[in-house]
Amino acid sequence: MKLFKISLLAIISLILSCKDKPENTIITGKVMGDFPKKVQYTIPTNNTSYLGFRETVTTDSLGQYKISLPIEKVSFVKIIIPKEDGLFQITNATLVVEPRKKYEVNFNLDAPDKTYDINAENQIAQYTLNQLPNPEHPEIGAIPFYRDSITTNITATIDSLQNVDIKKMKALYEKDSLSSSFFDLVKLDRTYYYTALKGTVAFVKFIMNEREKGVFTDEVKTMWQSCFDNDLLSRPDFQNTFWGFSLLENYLYYKRYEAVDFDAEKFKTSTKDVPYISHRISEAKKYLPKDRLEFYEAAFLYRELLQKNYQKEFISIYNEFDFAYPSSSYSQYLEPLIDSVVDFHKKAEQQFSKAVKFVNNYKEINTFSDLLAQFKGKKIYIDIWGTWCGPCKKEFQHKNDLKKLLKPKNIETLYICEGRSSKENNWKNMIKFYDLEGYHIMANEKLLADIIKIFGNNGSFYYPRYILIDANGKTIKSTAAKPSELSALKQQIEEAF
Repeated sequence: MKLFKISLLAIISLILSCKDKPENTIITGKVMGDFPKKVQYTIPTNNTSYLGFRETVTTDSLGQYKISLPIEKVSFVKIIIPKEDGLFQITNATLVVEPRKKYEVNFNLDAPDKTYDINAENQIAQYTLNQLPNPEHPEIGAIPFYRDSITTNITATIDSLQNVDIKKMKALYEKDSLSSSFFDLVKLDRTYYYTALKGTVAFVKFIMNEREKGVFTDEVKTMWQSCFDNDLLSRPDFQNTFWGFSLLENYLYYKRYEAVDFDAEKFKTSTKDVPYISHRISEAKKYLPKDRLEFYEAAFLYRELLQKNYQKEFISIYNEFDFAYPSSSYSQYLEPLIDSVVDFHKKAEQQFSKAVKFVNNYKEINTFSDLLAQFKGKKIYIDIWGTWCGPCKKEFQHKNDLKKLLKPKNIETLYICEGRSSKENNWKNMIKFYDLEGYHIMANEKLLADIIKIFGNNGSFYYPRYILIDANGKTIKSTAAKPSELSALKQQIEEAF
């Protein structure tokens, strides 16, 4: 009987101890300050790290959130506090997380530098990780090297930066402040990042060479080639870091230009009538082994689909992807974006709504004053946008609320699409897709130049741009609030009219 009691107690103790150990990796925390009531986080799908593949959790009334991750391998997870538009972020923190462990990350958005604190057993290592260079793109990190003409200096400096980062983490590893798997992942990440940095410097110098002959030298070409004289792109864990995709894409750029002996004009001629997305995918299939293709195609397609240019070729390309990888874990991120492309082309076949009006003789209007002359006696809210501009198109989701605000005030909406980079057919299709009621014009080069001269800052101009004009053609607000900032816009209108 005594043995039975001991065994029973042991079983109960085992059950309780198992209950304390989560099956998943758990990240909890709190967000303090004014923010959208949601937290985004990257998903280590197939142990990959890619900023596009992310999920969202909502916070409770106290700003608290919880993330549960079923991971079986040490992974990177980036926690992101997004802005209201969802396209940009307020702040973020990167974690190296291990299976079945707990982490806490609290954000204080009221602090001037949007600080956060991390509570974990490897806390110092997590803070050190977040202090290492991690720009949004290698092109940003490579900026200091674009004007350096001595390749050996570039290589030596980048190698030195890599060694400094790795030494910081190694010192913590030797103090038992992090596990070997933590250290190995960060070391791998730093190797991919700095190798991608060298490749990016070489790529940008190749592009610069069109304007500044002699920038892309044989030494630069050799440096670029050396980025791939290793096993980085053949390793099974190449996609476990945030920089594996960047190096892989840099490799494809290298192979693209190597195929035409680094002759930019020859490349332009060979790809003149080839659809951009199809060409990039065919390049990947030509140069990458099959076990690299699924991740690359998914990441590349996701990034391009986010631009919301709705190229029809996406549909057939995704169908091929789905056929090749019918059980792909990446499809969940691609399918909603592909559905939008299908919807876009369905709407493109429809007629314009009667509420859509095109400015008379819009191709001949060369000045802003000539444009306003067609709206004499009318109050106008101007939206200047481009078909390529993601934030511009994001604002269109607020068009119904905007209409409710403007209509009682008898304010017309005028959409000015810049015609330098926007194509006319795509412009008209987007008007249908987003159902943009109001007046429309595609600005020619002269009109666009005049608008930039009037409203730009020493020749620079940002999109989207919103302007309020009174019934006399006078500019009341040259930087009016966005449709997503409805309360601020309402106040501006009340003050103006």
